[in-house]
Amino acid sequence: MMSKRNFILALAILTVIIAFGYKGNKAIMAYEADTIRTERVHQTTSDSVCMGDVEIDYPVAGPQCLMDSLRANINRALYDSFYYTEDSTHIVCFKGSLTDANKLAKFYSEAYYDNLKSLCDYNDSRTLQLEHNVGILKKYENKQVITYLVDSYGFFGGAHGAASSHAFMLDKATGKQLGYIIDTTQVEGMQELLKQGLTRYLTQEGDTLESDVVEILSLEDNNIIPLPSASPYFTAKGITFVYGLYEIGPYVIGMPEFTISYKDIYCYLTDEAKKLVDMKNLDGR
Repeated sequence: MMSKRNFILALAILTVIIAFGYKGNKAIMAYEADTIRTERVHQTTSDSVCMGDVEIDYPVAGPQCLMDSLRANINRALYDSFYYTEDSTHIVCFKGSLTDANKLAKFYSEAYYDNLKSLCDYNDSRTLQLEHNVGILKKYENKQVITYLVDSYGFFGGAHGAASSHAFMLDKATGKQLGYIIDTTQVEGMQELLKQGLTRYLTQEGDTLESDVVEILSLEDNNIIPLPSASPYFTAKGITFVYGLYEIGPYVIGMPEFTISYKDIYCYLTDEAKKLVDMKNLDGR
């Protein structure tokens, strides 16, 4: 039989889990290495004609300077995600307090919706619902760095939709957003790693390549595989590379994505990025 002392201890632990695991019916995301806790916020504005959708992992607890920087970067990423139309009056940046995540998400879901509605004036023959979905979710955090992934999908009419994916990373000590974390002068030395990563991506469904991966891609400059235009980013398993639609190949190959282990990529990181690597990942422990 459980002793009174053990029962009280178990009850206390359960209370802490409940208190910090949930806030109302909104999930609180927390991980072992975190100093930032986030709340998942989701807002949709839609009808049968158009839909604007926003989902965010919003900082709710942690060092104030880091939360302020994250919130400002989230706001900027939502603004930068607008689809530009002939009517720019709906392309607006949120100017209110960044302490209210729901108000921020609602503002942009409505603004994306209004922006899509303006497209209808130029496309009366449209039969499918236009949509614009933006997700800004926390991808990874260690003691030194935090990564947010910005994924956007839109159908604005035409033959198919458009998608994009990139990340922003912050140095947790300063709140500063990182720049490109790969040393771009070493791209030729990285060719085998890039080739291996792209081969993994193109064969992940069990397909086999009938020719060398370089021949499948649309490359210039002596068949050198370029780095992606958006910076690769920190994840739990390594540095992830994502290429945009049409960036290195036809639409049919999608958005090539692969991860290179910290052990293999470390020497190609910038000096700034090297300082932010969790050394446990580097030595394989």
